[in-house]
Amino acid sequence: MISRIKEFIAQSRRVLSVTKKPDAEEYKQITKVSLIGIAILGVVGYTLFILSEEALLGLPLTVGIATAVIAYLLTTV
Repeated sequence: MISRIKEFIAQSRRVLSVTKKPDAEEYKQITKVSLIGIAILGVVGYTLFILSEEALLGLPLTVGIATAVIAYLLTTV
């Protein structure tokens, strides 16, 4: 058990010695890519939600959204 802990500590030290803190430009790039990915997932999720609402209710898009909002408001009150 002790040898496994020592091995883990040695591996952790090796990893930490190789890593470096990102500079400002790299940090901006990582942030931009992450935000773009989140936006894409949001758009895909919202599109699937709208399509499923329309398919389930069989109503035009605006009526499906209005019905969903009204049903939500009625169930929360």
